[in-house]
Amino acid sequence: MLRLRTNTSVRRNRAFSKLNHLELAIFDWQHKYPRDPWLARMLSHLVREYWRAGQSSSDGGSVALALMRESYSDSPWTAATEIKCQSARPMPGAPNYRGIMTAMTTKSSILEPAIAEYIADATVREHPTLRELREETARLSQWRMAIGPEQGQLMALLAHTIGARRYLEIGVFTGYSSLAMALALPPDGYILACDVDEATSAVARRYWEYAGVAGKIDLRIAPAIQTLEGLRREKVEPFDMAFIDADKVNVDTYYEDALALVRVGGLILVDNVLWDGAVLDESVDDAATQALRAISFKAGRDNRVEVALVPVCDGLLIARKKG
Repeated sequence: MLRLRTNTSVRRNRAFSKLNHLELAIFDWQHKYPRDPWLARMLSHLVREYWRAGQSSSDGGSVALALMRESYSDSPWTAATEIKCQSARPMPGAPNYRGIMTAMTTKSSILEPAIAEYIADATVREHPTLRELREETARLSQWRMAIGPEQGQLMALLAHTIGARRYLEIGVFTGYSSLAMALALPPDGYILACDVDEATSAVARRYWEYAGVAGKIDLRIAPAIQTLEGLRREKVEPFDMAFIDADKVNVDTYYEDALALVRVGGLILVDNVLWDGAVLDESVDDAATQALRAISFKAGRDNRVEVALVPVCDGLLIARKKG
């Protein structure tokens, strides 16, 4: 597995120390998925940030650019990066760490990294604890499972718009979305969160405690299908909002359960419905991709809901339950 080494002066810089974790994540993924266009964009962003920081020709930026030339010679991102580097004026100091984090967390091959960075710089108001959680999550091999900060902010805005108090989350991972929602809900807010992974949920619990919102969150460690079936049998108080971000193969089941558990006028959100553009490629026919294609078309024709598909991060389907 390819590992990137940086020079001593870079290691001494705290911001670059954080960046090193991101380098390793990018390069590890490049090793596993050498033709992923999303990674071409991330390498492009990494190169540009190194260049802006004024690092020497022997640094990681040169390694990243060499990899781009080798593995992504036909990618427009490679040519664009070379042009930007040639015309750029190197700047002293640390790289735009926030920009790199934003681009990585958005997970999308739809938006250019510069546009994602612009959105974050212009509009995102990220709670410090959310930022810390995002930075820790970025060091995990599955970090792309987390939502982006702009999506978390959109979800909080939707919650405020409908006056949400009860929120159902199907798929927690390290807890960024549940933390964003817990911070958005009123003091008497309630979150029922479903997940099966004790390890990543432990990270979530730690940050919920740290942010002082753990009392709002009821975490159920069990297959979500079982938890949701139990809630339907119990005829619990309806939820105002539900977010589906678990295994994609069962997304239709989660959608139907959420529709039954959410009140009239409530919202159902389905994550990853653009699936890095794979939903457009007819040659991609794995079960997860087929399920994500199907749920978008189903919701689009479902008379029980009003619907919009927003190209934020990896695509967010928003359905409002009609009366």
